[in-house]
Amino acid sequence: MLGIPKYKPQYFSHAIPFLKKNKHFLLHVLDKKISNYYVQWNTEFNEWNADGPIILIIDEIQYEFTAVQLCDYSMTINKIDLSKKLDWYGAGDEMPLIWKESAFNHLNIIQGKTIRNIFLIEYNFVLENSIENEIVNEKDYNLVGIEFEFHETDNCLSLTNGLDCNDINLSRIEESIMYRRIQITQQSL
Repeated sequence: MLGIPKYKPQYFSHAIPFLKKNKHFLLHVLDKKISNYYVQWNTEFNEWNADGPIILIIDEIQYEFTAVQLCDYSMTINKIDLSKKLDWYGAGDEMPLIWKESAFNHLNIIQGKTIRNIFLIEYNFVLENSIENEIVNEKDYNLVGIEFEFHETDNCLSLTNGLDCNDINLSRIEESIMYRRIQITQQSL
């Protein structure tokens, strides 16, 4: 899938099923450092291919995040072989891609930082298009990403759905009626 041999992400639209499947792995990264990250890079245009997964290396484990559609999000672990040639949906040399390490200078400050907290990010698409004072329904919130907070800085690493592609930023998504942040702890679920 996604031009990556043997890569089969399981997508989740809501935080609770995602958390049930991945809580153990995410708790493992608390108080660990992000040593590196990788993104797919188009060598012809010298730009990020935001459709491809974002990979974080934490405690020598590869955490692979990807988003599709408006509200489908996935995390896999050690499923992508970074040494294999990428063939984006059979595009071959028409779309020459590589895995680029530390691709964004402004994001490189996260390397070596210790993860303090992790939050799943949900967004309410129904309220976005609704009339004022509509009752908030729990099932209207959709999983759109994950956010890592660090001990050594106020910056947060947000890996989110950028509307049918991935988005990566150094910013905290503030909780509001539209956005909900679910902290991952031992007591989650």
